[in-house]
Amino acid sequence: MKAALALLLAALPLATAAVHSWPVAVSEIGLTNSFGEPLGSSVSSNAALNVSADVSNARGEPQDLLYIVQVKDGAGAVVQLSWLGNSLAPGASASMALSWTPAEPGQYTAEIFVWEDLASQVPLADVSRLDITVG
Repeated sequence: MKAALALLLAALPLATAAVHSWPVAVSEIGLTNSFGEPLGSSVSSNAALNVSADVSNARGEPQDLLYIVQVKDGAGAVVQLSWLGNSLAPGASASMALSWTPAEPGQYTAEIFVWEDLASQVPLADVSRLDITVG
């Protein structure tokens, strides 16, 4: 299932905010420790961290969503894929985070997707990216 989802995510065209008025806004993208404290974009290997973002419902009705984090290594291979479901009331925001422990030093990119669900694969926001250096 995760391999099929990774292939699907890789094949999706990237949308732009200028073309769409997205129902969900994604902001404050970064790495945090288990207490939610910011780590910056350079971290140590074998250190547990969270790929986090604030997600806001811009709609006037409740919104179910799936927060998906895909981490790729410097060669573009997917090394981590995880997701978390949530439901936001109209105008509500939530801090979302998924854990990742980098096993090896190198350059990585975390991609954050917000979809309605896995079945429909309807995006609710632009794809967000975070470059990560693991030492």
